[in-house]
Amino acid sequence: MKERKKKKGKGRVKKKQRVPAFPTETVHALFKKTWAGRNVKIHKNALLLSGEFLKLFTTEAVHRASSQVRRPGIPEEDSRQIDIEHLESILPQLVLDF
Repeated sequence: MKERKKKKGKGRVKKKQRVPAFPTETVHALFKKTWAGRNVKIHKNALLLSGEFLKLFTTEAVHRASSQVRRPGIPEEDSRQIDIEHLESILPQLVLDF
């Protein structure tokens, strides 16, 4: 069997940047505030999974809001920043999808 040589330069595959998950301490603090006064225990795996879910939700919100920013007819200088109006416009459908 022949070994394939790795290509250098243009043939190189870029690694995807990994978006960090929400820290478990942050997720735990959110849960504590939500369930204040209740005797609820949260398993470590539930915190990790919830952090991943929050990461996916936030990433999807940013992607959808950025598509609102880049709509046709919007000047280039105005299409560089996501504002609250962009997030508000995508939020109803985002919540339904999740």
